[in-house]
Amino acid sequence: MGRSYLLPLLLAFAAAGCTSETSSTTRVYAASSATMFEAAKLHWLVSDKPEKGALVIQLDSFGARQATDVPRQTFEQAATAFLARSGRKCRVLSGSELMAQTYEFAYRCDGRS
Repeated sequence: MGRSYLLPLLLAFAAAGCTSETSSTTRVYAASSATMFEAAKLHWLVSDKPEKGALVIQLDSFGARQATDVPRQTFEQAATAFLARSGRKCRVLSGSELMAQTYEFAYRCDGRS
């Protein structure tokens, strides 16, 4: 699926002056590692919390130059592709922008209430 390493977006949250909601999200994903993968001709970093049915996705800023004005729909499509590549049959339920070009999506997979 891609290589994993510690989630660099958490540093971005801290540097961006977190709101209490973002700070709470940062705590949830702090122990997670991020997985790099490619979808929609872009490189992504995803931190997944299957036990919570949620993930954070952002553009990978460490690779080649990428688009900077990517619509939410593209993030959601990439999140759906990530879930499918993991072998799970899931659908995205909702999502919100945490900061520029970083989204959190809630999802539900088959067999999960």
